[in-house]
Amino acid sequence: MSYLQGPSDRDLPCLLAIPYAGGGPATLRVLRAAIGQNAAVLPACLPGREHRFGEKPAPSLTSIAEHICDEISARRPRRLVLYGHSMGALIAYEVAARLGSTLVRPDGLTVGRVRSHVGITTRWRHHANPGS
Repeated sequence: MSYLQGPSDRDLPCLLAIPYAGGGPATLRVLRAAIGQNAAVLPACLPGREHRFGEKPAPSLTSIAEHICDEISARRPRRLVLYGHSMGALIAYEVAARLGSTLVRPDGLTVGRVRSHVGITTRWRHHANPGS
């Protein structure tokens, strides 16, 4: 089953949007409306969400990133920007890192609402958040 939903118009800039952990493409309606006809918005639909509800969850973020990279590479958009929200930000980062060595290189990566100290040990977290 496809991870990406949306048009394949290579002439439009492409915005790949990956929602938060429990979200699906419907959570990105406002983003699609705001962008309008200026870009092709491709929302990702992960297994277990919306029309993919009956599917087993993906085994890892890296496997999700691999599937998305395969689909993006097949579409070969001229311009590509990635947007990920929360857990989607982690997936978008993985996708950007993997696509960086292919013919489909992202023009940008934007993340929303991912904690800045993810991956930092407790010892360093205090210094990353003064006053906490």
